[in-house]
Amino acid sequence: MDNVTKAKEYALAHESEKRFSHTAGVAGDCGRLAEIFGLDEGLSESLVIAGWLHDTTKELSPSQQKELCIRYGVPEPEDGYGSPTLHAITAAYLTRTLFPDLVNETVFSAIRYHTTGKAGMSLSDMIVCFADYTEASRKYETCRRLRRRFYDNVTPQNRERLLCECLCEAFEATISSLTSRGDYIDPDTFDAKDSLLRLLENQEVRI
Repeated sequence: MDNVTKAKEYALAHESEKRFSHTAGVAGDCGRLAEIFGLDEGLSESLVIAGWLHDTTKELSPSQQKELCIRYGVPEPEDGYGSPTLHAITAAYLTRTLFPDLVNETVFSAIRYHTTGKAGMSLSDMIVCFADYTEASRKYETCRRLRRRFYDNVTPQNRERLLCECLCEAFEATISSLTSRGDYIDPDTFDAKDSLLRLLENQEVRI
């Protein structure tokens, strides 16, 4: 069984039908984005693997998330073990343990920060984060609009800057939505947005 199939089969066995449909969309978009950015075969495979594995703990209960946190030495999130972003951390650690031959540092980081982002995201981190945010089944208008904006306008000349712009807007929308509801916002999301804004201040974006 090849690496991508191994990751896909694990997702299929551990996710609900609805979650797996989203996961398949993210994995497909990771492959599409890797092609748009001209990435080599090895890196493209890593991103697709990250796409297949990024939500493998998404549907676990808070008690199960707590168990994984204790196992891997992850501190309890400020918003508790029911945190909507905790799955990104536990999925990264769990899949690296289960599949050390698949989950290299690129895959680990892409899974770990696919929800919150972070300061100084690599292109791989950005691709998986963007693929997750704009996957075709997403219902939020911002997700749909940013998907259309990117894929309708991307060229080899503007692809880096356009990805940064779209992700920056995605983080801004996330922060605005969470603020309006009075929900906790992970500091990494503020750092991700600010880091992208600084990057976009440069005339040429190099990721």
